[in-house]
Amino acid sequence: MSAQQREFKTQIASQQEKYERELSDKRNQIIKMQNQLEEIKKKISKQEENPNFKQDAVLQILDSEAINKYEREEEIGSGGGGRVIKVFKKKYYALKIMNIKKGETVNFRRFLREYEIINMLKHPNIIQTYGIFMSEGKNPPSILLEYCDTNLDESIQNKKLTNVDIVFTIYQIVEGMKYVHHRKIIHRDIKPSNILISSDGTIKISDFGMSKLMSLDEQSTTGGVGTQKFMAPEIINEEKYDEKVDVYSFGVLIYFVLNDGDLSEIKIRNIVNGKKTPLPSKFTEFSKQLINSCWNFDPKDRPSFEQIIEDLSRNKFNLINLSNPELQKVKSLIKNHKALIPSY
Repeated sequence: MSAQQREFKTQIASQQEKYERELSDKRNQIIKMQNQLEEIKKKISKQEENPNFKQDAVLQILDSEAINKYEREEEIGSGGGGRVIKVFKKKYYALKIMNIKKGETVNFRRFLREYEIINMLKHPNIIQTYGIFMSEGKNPPSILLEYCDTNLDESIQNKKLTNVDIVFTIYQIVEGMKYVHHRKIIHRDIKPSNILISSDGTIKISDFGMSKLMSLDEQSTTGGVGTQKFMAPEIINEEKYDEKVDVYSFGVLIYFVLNDGDLSEIKIRNIVNGKKTPLPSKFTEFSKQLINSCWNFDPKDRPSFEQIIEDLSRNKFNLINLSNPELQKVKSLIKNHKALIPSY
């Protein structure tokens, strides 16, 4: 055998060894993904001991090839976790494509957790999921979600909402979050862009990528997550916190809505020190009272969403100065909406 032939044989052997290593890596990655799926299934099984658990949290894994049957139209959102594409197959859907690189098990677990949490929540004011797409490397993991036309951020900035729309929107957010907390989940990223609005005006709380499922024996958590001006002081200060961080964020959200999307007066240094932002004189007395109660520095002093529902009703939804016809319209919308909410 000539030197040239030996060199060629060595190159072939080296390439074969390289391909075998890559194949082994892929197999190990698939095994890891399968193991993580099993962990999620076991976790769901354990949740059955929780009296708030309903037998609807089932992993719906869609055929990975079926993703190509959805016609992609446009990107409608993006972030560190991935991007959202508007897709069509008989009707419009939102396809959330996760930004998960090969071997990123932490992000993969986050993806599975987000799907697990959304799939546990069955409520007219929570975004609905239809399943997840999983493949062996062709396409990144994706979640198929219901499509909404716009979000609260866009609607406020473009002045699309009437007084009736604003009050009914806030009411629906409270109903949705009341249910989320009932299911022992902290959203941890309540903000206008995560409040979607469907074509019929139904509010859909979305983006549970930062959410946390509170177990029965876990009453508090730590770790900085969320969007800064909407963060509760205990998150920014890296202290222990519970579901009341969502109530604080909700207070900022009301401020955003009633102040035409202007958050310039909210300063992080004031949030950290427990100093409340002065509220504009145009706000009603009830809206000031509600926002300030949500902004209490001590989480124990903040109301629950169940209490907020009662306060809204008792104060005749006076977040904005409504005319009598507007108030009657709000009451009618709320009555019809309550009929859609399942008992829990």
